[in-house]
Amino acid sequence: MPIAPFTQQARAPRCPEHTDLLLALAAEFASVDEGAFSDGLDALAAPLMAVHGHPPIAQMLALRVALRPFRAATAGSDGRSVLLVHDVLERRAGDPTLLVCLGAELGRRAGIPLGVIGDGHGRHLLAHRTMNEPVALDPVADRPVQRVDESGHYSWRCAHQVVFVVLGCIAGHALLDTGEHDVAEHATRLRLTLPIDHPTRAHLDQELAAVLAEAG
Repeated sequence: MPIAPFTQQARAPRCPEHTDLLLALAAEFASVDEGAFSDGLDALAAPLMAVHGHPPIAQMLALRVALRPFRAATAGSDGRSVLLVHDVLERRAGDPTLLVCLGAELGRRAGIPLGVIGDGHGRHLLAHRTMNEPVALDPVADRPVQRVDESGHYSWRCAHQVVFVVLGCIAGHALLDTGEHDVAEHATRLRLTLPIDHPTRAHLDQELAAVLAEAG
């Protein structure tokens, strides 16, 4: 089944899966083979079926093994592809947030209830939804399974919230690294389609006006 367009998912009352929205985002900037993307995820998720029903920590460690072929990369040195989820899957390299979202999708396909948590400053981790302890998985850390504080520093992040951050990275990369004002404009307009509060919308309107002024 084809992935719904980005704006349709962005405006839907129910938040989509992280990779569904990320794939729709990628399609806004590149050609995407949705079938190949799904097949690639299925192949990576298949070995995780063996830990279905195992303790949460065992499931998280198995997921870490599944993500071991991936490396963290930044848009500044590796280009925009590290922020486009289909390229991340194909090249096995991507922004850490994209790797976390891929991990959540692998878990979903294997029946492991994982979700994305964030600290509000752009850092995202994987957490098991059945665990009471504040334990999370960082797929690119030397010590991948770690405790997070209990003061509310981290909280669950839906696809809309995560993609808002990713689009900000795309816009920033386009402006600061490549001078692609059209890409920055498009990314900012896509951010405006997401469910955001009035102060954030006003701030983005100002950003968009600045991008248009600089491009003109």
